[in-house]
Amino acid sequence: MSPFQDMTRAVTVRYNDKVKKFCSPLFDYFNLNQFYYVKITNDGCLYSVDSHPMFAEYWAAEYCDKYSLYRHPKFFRSEVSVITQSQDKNLGDMISTLQVLFNFQTWLRIVDKVEDGIEEFGFSSPTASPILGAGLMNEIPLFRLFMKKFREEHKQVFSKLDDFQVDIARIVGADFYKNDLPEMPKVLERRNLLRSLGIEFEDKLTPREIRALKLLLDGYSAGKIALKTFVSRRTVEHLMERLKEKLCCFSKAELVQKARELERLGLF
Repeated sequence: MSPFQDMTRAVTVRYNDKVKKFCSPLFDYFNLNQFYYVKITNDGCLYSVDSHPMFAEYWAAEYCDKYSLYRHPKFFRSEVSVITQSQDKNLGDMISTLQVLFNFQTWLRIVDKVEDGIEEFGFSSPTASPILGAGLMNEIPLFRLFMKKFREEHKQVFSKLDDFQVDIARIVGADFYKNDLPEMPKVLERRNLLRSLGIEFEDKLTPREIRALKLLLDGYSAGKIALKTFVSRRTVEHLMERLKEKLCCFSKAELVQKARELERLGLF
């Protein structure tokens, strides 16, 4: 039996009733049929738990030792994506197989950089639709609340993961340190979502402007933003005027609303 199969049976199978019960409200609300958690540490260890034991056992037997996304955390970035298909042949074949065998048609994938590696939370749906994908993206704050509660409520599960960690760096070998991650497909590319809001987020906004927007959302006045960012109040006022121009806003209230829309997309 492989280390992946050991971990699947010791965690996903053993705690399945508990995990499914916790997931059921989210599943019912969004018509989801799977939830998974994966962590890869900087020293090459992998942890995972899944709400779907049959899928997890199939994955452990067929894909775990050759999955193209098992790479060192330094090659990842924090991101949110919705997946229905892939242009990468190996990844595309795998996605097509899972769609047929388990009716996983759309995935919401949330990757976070953490101090000791990366964490990935995934949510699958039996429905394939651009409208569904955009709807899931709009509910990122709710999914993040679920992720936080899952960590808090399943300390027993996470302690068991420590006992059955997989040395993924040894299994994958030299490929673990190759920066060859495939481009993850999306129902709607982030740029298209932002264009629908009338902006080119990554091209137009500077790091200072993004930070000012975040502080504005947190309720800071121009004077307090100046103190937090070590610039003058007049500089902040000019910054806000530039932001209004870039984001096509005519008032502070419109600017706050636009920033809130960006936050809901998971960009902050």
